Amino acid sequence: MTNTAGAISTVPPAVATVNGPEDEDLDWASVDWRRAEEDVRRLRQRIFTASQAGDLKKVRNLQKL
Repeated sequence: MTNTAGAISTVPPAVATVNGPEDEDLDWASVDWRRAEEDVRRLRQRIFTASQAGDLKKVRNLQKL
């Protein structure tokens, strides 16, 4: 395996999950999409409210979520 500089890397590509619990199923069909969309809607509302209030620090922190 080579990287962009042409050097050979001995690190194998990642096979394991990077974020989240290891024992949780990551199948798309198992995701509760209604809850996920509601969580995103609430977060977008919080970002909008903080933006309207001029609280840029809070906006940035909420965007990172």
